[in-house]
Amino acid sequence: MGLFLALFLTFSTFLHLVIPGKYVGRALKTSGGLYRLKAHLLLSKEYANFASSSTHVDINVLHHRLGHLRHDNVKRLVAKSMVEGVKPVGGRVELCEACIHGNIHRFPFPPSNKIACRKLELVHSDVYGPLPMSMDGKHYFILFIDDHTHHVWLYTMAKKSETISKLKKWKALVENQSGNTIKKIHTDNGTEYTLLEFEGYLKSFGIIHELTATYSLQQNGLSEVENQIEAERICSMLYDSNLPVGF
Repeated sequence: MGLFLALFLTFSTFLHLVIPGKYVGRALKTSGGLYRLKAHLLLSKEYANFASSSTHVDINVLHHRLGHLRHDNVKRLVAKSMVEGVKPVGGRVELCEACIHGNIHRFPFPPSNKIACRKLELVHSDVYGPLPMSMDGKHYFILFIDDHTHHVWLYTMAKKSETISKLKKWKALVENQSGNTIKKIHTDNGTEYTLLEFEGYLKSFGIIHELTATYSLQQNGLSEVENQIEAERICSMLYDSNLPVGF
């Protein structure tokens, strides 16, 4: 309260702080035009009382002060005298809401043991990119993976909008060569797969489109793993050949 009532009196290089009936202090003007207050820290009685009793700390308080360390680890640190000035902690362990919010995470998806029984019964697809532009202006590549044989087809693209044209090209090739027709195609929720043109094309041939849940790349794991494999192969070949990124 006293600071709000203080009067600031400026005399050239000094700033004097005065409250009614009492001189508070003096500040020296620095080369930067600011005033540096010369003062000493006075500890309050409350602070002194806290310091004298800080050896007995509730375990939940110490849990917060140690960055939400697990309660059993808190006890272990205190027992080994690794927390200076704290004797054996007391108190009942309470549920920490902050830990619930801070440590929440998604459990890993279980591996799928389902494998298609015939060629083209189930196909996985994904688009990878953008990548550094290649010499022919390509930024992306799209994969088609047969779930039964794990055979992979890869097509490069300049834009994601080419996805539908690559699908048509690939479909004509594999159905003609294998004598089978595509039954299902499994993709993520990328906009290139959710366009009305893409959906309409699949429906016109009776192909079922399976989409993963939003932000759940694990549900399209086969495509994601193959994407990484192909990208690593590209990087390895470029490094081995000493060719620029454009290749």
